Amino acid sequence: GDDWANNPETAPSNGPFRIAEWNRGRNVIFTLNPYYTGPWKPKIERMEQVIIPEAGAPTLEMYQAGDIDGDVSVRGDALVQVLADPQLSKEAYTTVAPVSAYLYMNQRTGPFDNTLVRQALSHAIDREGLCENVMRGTCIPAYGFLPKDFPCERNDDPELRAIQNYDPARAKELMAEAGYPNGEGFPELVIYTKEGEFVREAEAIQRMLRENLGVTVTPQNIERALFVEMIGNGELQLALNRWGADFIDPSNFVDWWDDPAASYFTGWQDETYRQLIDEARPMIMSEERCDLYHEAIKLLASEAIGVFLLNPVQATLYKEYVAGIPLTDDGTLGVYNMIIPNEIYIKQH
Repeated sequence: GDDWANNPETAPSNGPFRIAEWNRGRNVIFTLNPYYTGPWKPKIERMEQVIIPEAGAPTLEMYQAGDIDGDVSVRGDALVQVLADPQLSKEAYTTVAPVSAYLYMNQRTGPFDNTLVRQALSHAIDREGLCENVMRGTCIPAYGFLPKDFPCERNDDPELRAIQNYDPARAKELMAEAGYPNGEGFPELVIYTKEGEFVREAEAIQRMLRENLGVTVTPQNIERALFVEMIGNGELQLALNRWGADFIDPSNFVDWWDDPAASYFTGWQDETYRQLIDEARPMIMSEERCDLYHEAIKLLASEAIGVFLLNPVQATLYKEYVAGIPLTDDGTLGVYNMIIPNEIYIKQH
């Protein structure tokens, strides 16, 4: 029938595990695939993947209660809690998440159709202070859009960092050049966030824009589906948004900025940018391809198509009896390295 892919008895698998049970909304149980003859011989015979049906589910509490053995990721306040806990901190593998947060500005109409205004905002936000003080070390500052350690990421490039660096004096100059000296005549705006995300960050940005530019923005948190619908329809002027990796390639972060069909299209289009993207996309991974994407990102930054802000830090938790977890050379869990289950085993405990 048409449901063959959802039926454990008929769902195909060419890997070392097969689906033994699929309890909708609860879990998926994997057992060894008796027909697998490849090189990845597992050291465990059974895995259970717990399904978390909604955002905000108490996964950390489930982990602490022993209901989950590992692969539990935490960010924000939960990360602060984990790193302060004597036991949980031993079980935490910390890395930068494949996520970039940025300030979305709708450029179809004023005031953000003015490049000087956008550039002024990009120089008015103290990213280091935001991450160190407001977010208590749970993020790192971002001056480009590719997250740290992502393919082609060059966020340490001094030229890139200088484009949107924190410079309140320069921000004031740009705002005056745009016709809004000390924020006079600038419209009061709402900075939208979605369903509990970035509330603290939005409040900090509100203070920075008021102090550095004389601009008034009011944070407003709205339901996620409404946020996505409104930003997609071009109804939001200003929003604090994030983009997370769908797959590990720079095209996923860079290719869509000038595409009217993209969910977070700002109204901006540029022929030079499109030429860079079209040349880079079909190439194999190489320095030349990364050069093209880096030039595209510098163009995004210099035109302040988005104000790049931060990359969240996350910790992934595994119980101490879960062994064989592959680590990167610096001893961290590589968020871009897929964990092959055959390497993991359970120690006696």
